[in-house]
Amino acid sequence: NGTNLNLTPWSFTTTSSSSVVSRIGSIFPANQTATPIVYQVNVPAVYSVPDVLGNLHELTATSGSACSVTMSSEATIALRSADRCPAMKPLSSYISIDRTICAAEKYEWEFSQVLPVAQAAIRVMGGVNSSILMLTNVPGIANGRTYNVRVRPVYFNGTKGEWGTAQCLSTAASGMIVQNDNSNPIIETVVTPTFEIYPNPTSGEQVQLIWKDGADAHDEVTVWDLQGKRVMNLSFNQSESNILTLPTVGLADGVYFVRCGQTVQRLVINR
Repeated sequence: NGTNLNLTPWSFTTTSSSSVVSRIGSIFPANQTATPIVYQVNVPAVYSVPDVLGNLHELTATSGSACSVTMSSEATIALRSADRCPAMKPLSSYISIDRTICAAEKYEWEFSQVLPVAQAAIRVMGGVNSSILMLTNVPGIANGRTYNVRVRPVYFNGTKGEWGTAQCLSTAASGMIVQNDNSNPIIETVVTPTFEIYPNPTSGEQVQLIWKDGADAHDEVTVWDLQGKRVMNLSFNQSESNILTLPTVGLADGVYFVRCGQTVQRLVINR
């Protein structure tokens, strides 16, 4: 835009005309402003010519016509939709971003646990030229947890972009019990569940809670959302039946915790 940015001249050696390709991010800095940036570009060819003694001398050919390159503003990035709640990710899997940035050398990730208890954010750097992150590379990540995840690009010149919008990520787990606080479905440890939910995930208007033979009887079933708000309370007489129908028609898509006694099961609604 009329300003000399004093960029280091960019050059490379090629053996054929078909290999003169480079990532644009290794030439121009990412545009982190709100408006496009236009660069005037010249592309001369530089030859190394040996003399009779074998010494190389650089010879620059006449440059072609000047042209321009427009760098658009870089929009923020986020966790891709396939990895977000209500999906549950096993710790052996990986996550990715919703789009790649050509000027990015790598991506920095931030994980803030929100359930069962809030914890300080953990930041981890992804690999060079890779848009995926293995969950096993996140220190302290565990089963049965819910995190707010943000991601930002790290450009070739070392600068970092803006953080994108935080998105929900849930790690997979089976049966879980709660802490002693009976007013909150805080997940503490993984145990053998006393009941199962079918179908789960569900896209219908109801699910069935099926108790296993010999399971302790309890007369109350509660349902909680990810924010710890109780959204449903049902009475249940296990002496009459080991199956309870739980209506889901009034619940929005998402992840819920279904609690009976000391067992908590995760319910996913995805219509």
